Amino acid sequence: MSLTSRVVDMIARLPPVHTRAISVRRDIEIPMPDGVTLLADRYRARANGTEPLVLMRSPYGRAGLHAVAARAFAERGYQVVVQSCRGTQGSGGEFNAYRDEARDGRATLEWIDRQPWSTGKVAMFGPSYLGVAQWAAASNSHPSLCALAPAITSARVRTFTYPAGAFSLDSTLTWLATLARRRRPGLLGLRDQVDGRMRLARGFGTLPLAEADRA
Repeated sequence: MSLTSRVVDMIARLPPVHTRAISVRRDIEIPMPDGVTLLADRYRARANGTEPLVLMRSPYGRAGLHAVAARAFAERGYQVVVQSCRGTQGSGGEFNAYRDEARDGRATLEWIDRQPWSTGKVAMFGPSYLGVAQWAAASNSHPSLCALAPAITSARVRTFTYPAGAFSLDSTLTWLATLARRRRPGLLGLRDQVDGRMRLARGFGTLPLAEADRA
């Protein structure tokens, strides 16, 4: 990851790092009020442990670009918690897009606040659905949530599905296919990615539209 970090530093023109020695604790269990458990990874500098914290809540897993961003923050003096949303990537419950993020975001902030390594100051970060999760968490006004950094997103989620008032089959079906690939293990997910456009074409050509996701 150190080579990846250096490449990201150059491309994004990030401030100098404090340390490259990062500790990662994976699959932390965070209980929700209804008994469901969500999984998260925590990044921090090995020499520290009680710095202000960045929270990222995602339905797309905790690896890849999420891990790169988390490490970049940790190398610059922040703790980072990357959490899988309900029903995704090992977290319990059923993924119901948009509807649980306010409640689960609030419960996650309350859990963080109770941890011995919490400073009571949390910022949230991330694009796309991670931005939606930020707006949702902010709607509950938890006192530890001090900052948001959403990108390529909107608090008006209906605009994603109904741009200019018309249903967008392309964007909706493409997003559903992306989520489905994330649920498939290893080579199956890779195969889905390779022939993804062919699968989507079957959906676009299906009537009635209510059957497009199954197709």
